[in-house]
Amino acid sequence: MMFSVLILDNDTLRFLEKLISGNPMVIRTLTVSNGKEAIMAAENTKIDVAFLNIELDRNDSYNGITVAKSLRAIVPKLIIIFVSAYTHYALDSFSAHPYDYIVKPINNDKVTNVLTEIANNQAISVPFKNNKMVLKIGYNIVYLDFNKIIVIEKIGKKAFIHTQNEIITCNYGLWELQLLLPNNFVKTHKSYIVNINKVKCIEHLGNTSFIIYFNEYEKNAYLSRYEYENKKHLFMNN
Repeated sequence: MMFSVLILDNDTLRFLEKLISGNPMVIRTLTVSNGKEAIMAAENTKIDVAFLNIELDRNDSYNGITVAKSLRAIVPKLIIIFVSAYTHYALDSFSAHPYDYIVKPINNDKVTNVLTEIANNQAISVPFKNNKMVLKIGYNIVYLDFNKIIVIEKIGKKAFIHTQNEIITCNYGLWELQLLLPNNFVKTHKSYIVNINKVKCIEHLGNTSFIIYFNEYEKNAYLSRYEYENKKHLFMNN
């Protein structure tokens, strides 16, 4: 797999550009030195991976984390790799759902290994390591195995992630969580995202909605008529 890379770094830009552009898996590099240029590049050019320095010029209205969030809105499946001379940004950086965090001074092998890993794991479609979703919840970083997630339910401002062993409560919106999930997770209702691999059966309630039952799990979910008409092929194929 080959991909295009955006580089935002006002410090070691030339070094990173030379290192990344020389990689045989990289088809194109775009190098910028401030947040505004990075966002414009994402709006006008196809990018698959972004290396973002967190600390930008003091006159820049952005930092790497705010740029990452803007880029994510433009390119939802973008793979983000933060670059920083400091480790204390690591916790805050997870709010932008990065694939990796590289600490300066940059190690050549580290960059090469990350690019190779992305290509080998086809991470363009699933932007996180080891088949897991990474969430920042309070002061903790939580890693959730995709295969163990059954259904996600939104109640008020809280999202409840139902897994085989526990229920994780977080403040993410369903649209944010959808960006982090592979294709077997489907929004079935304004309040539900369902892992279709865990579905046992779907019952028509006789009006405009359906109820979803899961294998070996008592929690149910709803499927709206609108979502059913648009996504019934996914359930049938499954």
